[in-house]
Amino acid sequence: MLEVKLLGKFEVSNDGKPIAITSRPAQSLFAYLILSAGIAHRREKLAGLLWPDSLEETARDNLRHALWRMRKALEATSSIHLLQADDVSIGFKKSQDFWLDAAELERLSDDASADELMAVLSNYQGELLPGFYDEWVILHREHLYSVFEHHMARLMSLLQYEKRWLDILDCGERWIKLGNLGLSLHSRRAPYIKSSKRAKKILKREQGFLQKGNAKRPPKQICPCRLRVSLVVRKKLKRLSNYWARIAWLH
Repeated sequence: MLEVKLLGKFEVSNDGKPIAITSRPAQSLFAYLILSAGIAHRREKLAGLLWPDSLEETARDNLRHALWRMRKALEATSSIHLLQADDVSIGFKKSQDFWLDAAELERLSDDASADELMAVLSNYQGELLPGFYDEWVILHREHLYSVFEHHMARLMSLLQYEKRWLDILDCGERWIKLGNLGLSLHSRRAPYIKSSKRAKKILKREQGFLQKGNAKRPPKQICPCRLRVSLVVRKKLKRLSNYWARIAWLH
């Protein structure tokens, strides 16, 4: 199966073997086609979209060259023919023969469980096609980030309802790392704050129990599970405090 990762990186592989699409225009063309799989795009539209500042004839030549490079890389390593191209249009087949991280994110349902959300959201490793600044990339990047934030906020609510405090801190820590610092600090972290405060309150209560328990009974009577949780919590809370301090400084 063809596996494509566009979130946080550009990486294409087939059955675990990497496919090298080294040309930046070919990468951009490939990404646009696979993100809109099932749609055949007219060649003049693609040429104008990917080379907006070039003359029409030059843009069409660039498109032919990028298409040749992309097709050569795919056919050299994969027997699956997903690319459809003729003299008028180019497109990718809508198929079960490829996996795309961005498509998995967009397929997430609002009825998904916390575990399902965690599994799919873990594929979000960063913004769409980092380092690409085409207009279409920027628009799609913002769309995917808004989808990610929507599901992440819902995940936080589910985890709070299920009282999975360590998972809340794990997900919150990751959300901060992946967050867009260009957004308002308050608006970006608002959905997380409520769950995070609740988690910290419960877990600090656990720490207080241990500290109080130390004065009243021998260490061997303290539950080992509680001791392990306390140590993990301290580390996570310290890391989260450091992240917020760095972000506040940037603002």
